[in-house]
Amino acid sequence: MNYTRREAIRMAVAALPAAGLLAPGLTGQAARATAKPNSNFGGVAVGVIAPYSFRGQGNNPEDLLKSIVALGLSSVELQSDAIEPWAGAPAGGFGRPPGGGGRGGGRGGGGGLGVNLPGLNETQQAAVREYGAVLAEPQRDVNAARTALHETSFSASATSEDILGKSEILSAAERRLAQTRFDAFRKLQSSPGKLNEQQAALLMQQGLPGRGNQGGGGGGGGGRAGGGPGGNQPFDAALRGRSEEMRKWRLSQPMDKFKQLRKMYEDAGVDIRLVKFGLGPAMSDDEVDYCFQVAKAMGARGITCEPPVSETRRLGEFATKHQLMIGYHGHSNVTSPESFGRPGSWEQAFYYSKYNGANIDIGHFAAGNSVPATEFIKRHADRITNLHLKDRKFNEGENMPWGQGDSQVREILQLMKREKYPFMATIELEYRVPEGSNVMTKLAKCVTFCREALA
Repeated sequence: MNYTRREAIRMAVAALPAAGLLAPGLTGQAARATAKPNSNFGGVAVGVIAPYSFRGQGNNPEDLLKSIVALGLSSVELQSDAIEPWAGAPAGGFGRPPGGGGRGGGRGGGGGLGVNLPGLNETQQAAVREYGAVLAEPQRDVNAARTALHETSFSASATSEDILGKSEILSAAERRLAQTRFDAFRKLQSSPGKLNEQQAALLMQQGLPGRGNQGGGGGGGGGRAGGGPGGNQPFDAALRGRSEEMRKWRLSQPMDKFKQLRKMYEDAGVDIRLVKFGLGPAMSDDEVDYCFQVAKAMGARGITCEPPVSETRRLGEFATKHQLMIGYHGHSNVTSPESFGRPGSWEQAFYYSKYNGANIDIGHFAAGNSVPATEFIKRHADRITNLHLKDRKFNEGENMPWGQGDSQVREILQLMKREKYPFMATIELEYRVPEGSNVMTKLAKCVTFCREALA
């Protein structure tokens, strides 16, 4: 069932306890007009990553702010694909949904498809983001099944039956992904966000095996999607052209628009605690420096990103220069030395700079390591920029409604309260929204979960 943004916000307001939204002594529209949100629950700052958690509702920061306030949230991790287009970035050149980083094996890769396409208008951007979100889970299942087959091939104790079994699981996962992609693309092309022939062809190229959006390794910070010898030359040329256009735009920008965006959010009572950019090998040094300048102009406490581990020495130098934390986001891939998934990957980054930190996704951590993130959080609390809250099962299990997985969301929130940790607990809606419900209603339930856990 589809809802307009206004209908979704109205339902979210109705779902939240009135005390969380209304100023004392006021009721109805007067209260909503004057009250500012407060999601500091029990001393824990609860926020949301946007626009990713809003799933296809667009990336305009003014509209996102309305939704954030409607949810009663006073903190946000704001991604560059909301920030830069609003500030005037070239259309189609601002990177992938998580601020340029690939969603990798954890989020399923498919969530980043399409937003590098040329000339997308805002309606198309929203439609393509929704298309990618639908593909995220089946793509993650394919990645996990492919990894399992690969590892079994090298196991001394594996049998031919084991190989056959893993192969069948992979085949089933690929069939499911293909059918989901088929259905999602038909829906996309029958929507107001329909792609033209060139955009559709490039979207197909992005989804081919070996392209950067397949999500195998945990994301390369806006990295090298689909390039290289033997790649699709028109596609690669288009990417290079947009990257250069974006680079020129970034390096010519004053900070006034970003300060204006900060004031807009502050006036509404929302703290932009973190900004997310696609820091990685595809971003030049001067662009990395620009990202830190933007973060400072917006009053952020740090930058989050999803680069390969090998980039963290270089990025740590910029963090040290600007004395601003970087939180490296993790997925569930614990086998690749370039992926943030195993605890040692973050500890390696910590070694390079005291400003290299961790954005721990407690769902992906539990799914990849088959233990909750609790002990890692205790051990490295001084390096954590924020947590991403979601609930997944162990052993690369599914995203579940909160409280039904193995991530110990409630227990970790209570740990934050007990230990008075200052970093943000960031809602990241990633489990499947059932038919008949909608994103804002589920986000409202996540807010309520946090409030009750921290009461």
